[in-house]
Amino acid sequence: MRGIYSALLGAFDEGGKVSKQGVQGLVRHNIEYCQVDGLYVNGSTGENFLLTTEAKKQIFSYAAEAAQGEVRMIAHVGSNIMEEVFELAAHVTALGYDAISA
Repeated sequence: MRGIYSALLGAFDEGGKVSKQGVQGLVRHNIEYCQVDGLYVNGSTGENFLLTTEAKKQIFSYAAEAAQGEVRMIAHVGSNIMEEVFELAAHVTALGYDAISA
């Protein structure tokens, strides 16, 4: 895995829920404008450990859908709860992510 990878920010609406439009807009901006080679999703931007499992799954799904296979995708599935790590790893594997970080 070579090139430039962007740590994807989370996007939320006024009520604090994951914004599909926001996540997908960030993905497209990184691909089209920043011309990254890949995205690091739910990782080092910090909000990962503040989100529910379902919110994490939404971000992973929305990001993968927007990327359309154009760039490599790394999913950060780290958690203080091992069952969540396994659940998220299975989820991103099914979505076709290229790598898992924990």
